[in-house]
Amino acid sequence: MPGLLVVDDTAIIRSTIAKIVTREHLNITPIIEADNGEEAVRLAQEHRPDIVFMDIKMPGMNGLQATSLIRQDNPAAKIVMLTAYDEFSYVQEALKLGAVDYLLKPVRPNKIVEVISQIQTLINEERTQQQIFHETRQQLKKALPIIEASLVDDLIFRQAPEPTLLKKNLRQLGKSIAAPVVMVIAIDDYNKIVKRLKPEILLQHSDEIIEVINRALEQPAKALVGYWQLGQLAVILSTDQQWETVTSQKALAEVIRQNVAGQVHFTVTAGFGRRYDSLENIAISYAEARLAQHHAPIGGNCVIHIADINPDSPRRSYVYPLTLERELLENVRLKQEDICLELMNEIVDNLLYNYRQDPQILYSYLAELLTLISRTMIEIGAPAADVFHLSNHQMAVLFSAPSPAQLRAWALNSLTELLATVEFEATHPNPDAIQMAIEHIHKNHQNPDISLNDVAKTVGLSQSHLAYLLKERTGQSYTSYLSALRIKHAKKLLRTTSMTIAAIAESVGYPNATHFYRIFRRETGHTPKAYRDAKSHQA
Repeated sequence: MPGLLVVDDTAIIRSTIAKIVTREHLNITPIIEADNGEEAVRLAQEHRPDIVFMDIKMPGMNGLQATSLIRQDNPAAKIVMLTAYDEFSYVQEALKLGAVDYLLKPVRPNKIVEVISQIQTLINEERTQQQIFHETRQQLKKALPIIEASLVDDLIFRQAPEPTLLKKNLRQLGKSIAAPVVMVIAIDDYNKIVKRLKPEILLQHSDEIIEVINRALEQPAKALVGYWQLGQLAVILSTDQQWETVTSQKALAEVIRQNVAGQVHFTVTAGFGRRYDSLENIAISYAEARLAQHHAPIGGNCVIHIADINPDSPRRSYVYPLTLERELLENVRLKQEDICLELMNEIVDNLLYNYRQDPQILYSYLAELLTLISRTMIEIGAPAADVFHLSNHQMAVLFSAPSPAQLRAWALNSLTELLATVEFEATHPNPDAIQMAIEHIHKNHQNPDISLNDVAKTVGLSQSHLAYLLKERTGQSYTSYLSALRIKHAKKLLRTTSMTIAAIAESVGYPNATHFYRIFRRETGHTPKAYRDAKSHQA
């Protein structure tokens, strides 16, 4: 049951708030009172209340100073500022310090009830999330030996351990790794699966996939298996005695793919990087494996090797991933941290793959990207001095010639630190914005020129943010959702009218009948004519 600390230098205000909370049976206990900032800090340390009502102006230590100290000691505390109309200029500073809301004096009982109810809901949600996270972490530890998971993480993302320590770790695990190649196994459509299955079920399936992998390896001592993130597994294979060829590597992955489908009832896509002589190049092989997966056909459920993509690697045809860079900067503006980190990972994959032999060019691209992110942070309100300090420090680290694995850690760390230089007020889109977007798509799907940008402008969201929210709501990208809607209407017209196929194509937004034919066949497995004929026979 959450506790409440009421801080105000006026006794009648403190007692009134306490009486209201008690009278309304808000399940708050204990209720503690303080008449100054110093006492508030002391009582907060002693009782650790979940909720604090804090007056802004008090003799001695004021409410802002007390809020800062309480938040440092107890970041989870939900602080609500008590302020008069003429003190409103302080509210923004309080919000920057971590206050969640404010109440204007004189405080109305119904407003107190409303604010406390909202905070209790927030506290319950956070506790539920923490419990789920804790249970997931505990089960993850049981599912995978800590040393092995940590070692895979170090070899892929960070700096490989010092040779003596690496040998010791491998010996503890009973492993022997030489001439490594990285295989990344990803559950197909994981974003949809994670929405319908509980965390413990997902972990159980991940355990089953690991068992399938170990059985297929026959010699588990010649491989390291670790989580990269839930839904994906990274496998470092030792190819000094087997799996030397691309054919043998793909054959192993094909066995894993089929067994996962048969035993775990998921489809997976396996991507391979190249085989290297040194453990230092594991990060390169990992980047190549991820790039290979990006080239898998829609739906995945396949095995793909980087050699299948571009065996000769003609760098003269290389094109810098400008689209990824723009998407990254847009999500930096939105502070979508998880998306930013994944996009940064993709950019690093791309650069490592194409410029592993030209480190100076590689460093130059990353330095330019760091500069662009820094400028974007300043544009959206980050303190310029903080950004410049971090940027200069990270530039110095970059040009000290880190290893490939260190480069990934450097890029992700730089991004995380820069994102932390600004405090964002929660930006919640109009709750009806996504529904409005969906309705707009339904009303205008027959327009061949309708674009994601048009829909975004209509509902007042950025294109990137709308794409993210639409995927979260429907489980599909904008293009996939629009295609599915058009095909749905086309199927209805094929069943219920005698319109020509060309006319139907145009009426659902495909003025090019050939393009419609190709999309329809891809989505349904039939040509439009075959679909119409089949439905007419059924009738």
